[in-house]
Amino acid sequence: AILAASPAPAGKRDVVLHAPMITSEQIGRLARRGDVAASYLIQNVYFWGLPECHQVLGNKRVVNMYPVRESMRAGLRSTFHSDSPVTTPYPLFEAWVAKTRRAQEMPWYVSAKTANCPSVLIDNNLPPGDQSISIRDSLRAFTVNAAWQYGMENERGTLDVGKYADIVMLSADPLSMENDPDQLKTVRVLRTIRYGHVVENPHANDPPIWPGH
Repeated sequence: AILAASPAPAGKRDVVLHAPMITSEQIGRLARRGDVAASYLIQNVYFWGLPECHQVLGNKRVVNMYPVRESMRAGLRSTFHSDSPVTTPYPLFEAWVAKTRRAQEMPWYVSAKTANCPSVLIDNNLPPGDQSISIRDSLRAFTVNAAWQYGMENERGTLDVGKYADIVMLSADPLSMENDPDQLKTVRVLRTIRYGHVVENPHANDPPIWPGH
C-alpha cells in the first residue's frame, strides 16, 4: 500500500503510517494541511530494500522509498516507528538506517548482485534524490515530532520545565557521529529515567546487539 491512514483520537493528530512510496504531490498536500504527521517504518529500507527492488518494484521506484528528507523539507512532521515485533524497537538503529540508507545484503539471497539494485538507496539522478537525514533529525523524529504527533507537545518531547523528564542516558553522544554513523553501533544504553524513577540497564557494559548482525 502507498499509504495507511490512521484517524486521530481526540487530542491527537492524524497520522499517515508506513508511507513507503508516498509521492511528492501527497507530501505537499499533507504538509499544507498542517495537522497531520507521517510516521515511517524506516527500518524497512535496510531489511527489505533489496527484495523490494529485485522482486517487486525495481530500482527507480525503490531508491526513494520512505522519503523522509523530502517530507521534512516540505514541513510535513515526520516520525519513526518499528511495528515491533515486525522490526526491532531500536531508535539508534533506525537513526543509522535513516542516515546511511544502507540495505541489507544477505549472502543467501540469490538475486543480491543482479537487477541493478543498489546496496545504498540513494541516487541523485532519480529525483527527488538523496533521502538520507541527519542523526539530529532522526532524534527529533523520536522526541519533538513524536510528542506533537500524539498531541503531547506541552508535556513531552523536550527537556523543559513542567514537562515529564523522560530521559535515556547513553555511553556516547550520537550527535557527534554525523560524519561516522557506523559509530552508532557502539553506543550503549546506561540507564533510563521515567516519571523520576531511575532504571539501570543490567547489561550496560555488554556490547550492543545490533539488528541485522
